Amino acid sequence: PEAEAPARELLERGGDRRRALGLAPTELVEDIFVVGDPPAQRARLAAYGERGVDVPVVFIVPAGGPAERMDPDASGRLVEALAPKG
Repeated sequence: PEAEAPARELLERGGDRRRALGLAPTELVEDIFVVGDPPAQRARLAAYGERGVDVPVVFIVPAGGPAERMDPDASGRLVEALAPKG
């Protein structure tokens, strides 16, 4: 769609990821990313399950983008926090 073109162009040219994300419509970001604190993320993942997604594939992206290294302990804690309860 037209509204996403500036963000897509920035990403395709290897540009500034943060700026591109800022240009992307909020609705688009919220539709394709699971963001927020762990309880909010877990709720979004559960909503996918309610819509028939049995195996969500989660790719953890640090706040600074994929090139930023994430502390392995922090990513492990996040995975544990997002795991289904029960």
